[in-house]
Amino acid sequence: MHLRIPNTRREKYYRKVYAFSLSTFRNKEDAEEAVQDVFNNLWKDRAKLKELNDLEACIFTICFNIIRKHLRRLAIEKKHLKIFTERYLDMG
Repeated sequence: MHLRIPNTRREKYYRKVYAFSLSTFRNKEDAEEAVQDVFNNLWKDRAKLKELNDLEACIFTICFNIIRKHLRRLAIEKKHLKIFTERYLDMG
């Protein structure tokens, strides 16, 4: 995937998004997944990139939304695991 962002800028955004994601998740795999999702979203909407005034703001908005969605999914999974554990594993 090659966005029309010069390599030095693309690498800068990658590092910033990864650092932000890693500081939020504190988990390398989740941070890498978030970064991949950010750049996949950018690639899907690449036609709109010409209209942007602030690419960095767009990138971090996408990143924030991906992180929020991921954390929400984790909270739901944790809730369901707790319910399952209470119902089926603590019947002793």
